[in-house]
Amino acid sequence: MAIEHSNDYSKIVDDPNKMPGAKWFPGVQMNYAENLLRIRTEKPAIFFKK
Repeated sequence: MAIEHSNDYSKIVDDPNKMPGAKWFPGVQMNYAENLLRIRTEKPAIFFKK
């Protein structure tokens, strides 16, 4: 699974000793909607059950 994002990252977490509160993939920006909606399929992505 590929996740679309801008910028490259040099490290995965800024300070692994700072949990909680660490910053993941510092400098990277990601558009959640772009990643959720880019895969086209005939199956519903979201459904509601009452």
